[in-house]
Amino acid sequence: MDSWFMMPAAVTALNKHIDITGMVKKTSKIHYQFNGHWADVKTIYRQLKKRRDRAKILASSVVRLKGGSAARIVFVRKRRKKDCLVLLSTDLELSNKDNVRICFCPGKIESKQIIELLESCSMPAARKLLIYLLLEPFTE
Repeated sequence: MDSWFMMPAAVTALNKHIDITGMVKKTSKIHYQFNGHWADVKTIYRQLKKRRDRAKILASSVVRLKGGSAARIVFVRKRRKKDCLVLLSTDLELSNKDNVRICFCPGKIESKQIIELLESCSMPAARKLLIYLLLEPFTE
């Protein structure tokens, strides 16, 4: 499994144990509950008020996942392009700047967080999967 993007099913499953922050794909196949209606990321972006000029963080909003848990979607400007990246975080207490910092500085995962996550997994298969997902980006 080699992907930069998070899938909603994985976010919902892992959100029961830890807060998740990462990039999501801009596709019409994945929907989030926004203002009482189910919409894809592009539709949500069109409905939000964007920040003007050369702001790095264009917009953000709180949405609901299919499992019912709340999450924040943050739209970030791509470098030298008019397009944007979409971040999703289940930790609503984090600011938009913190979400961007966490997503674009993946090497700064604290070992204490990894240990807590591994100890919370009761199944050996889930523990192996988490070790792979956490360590795989750093091995080449």
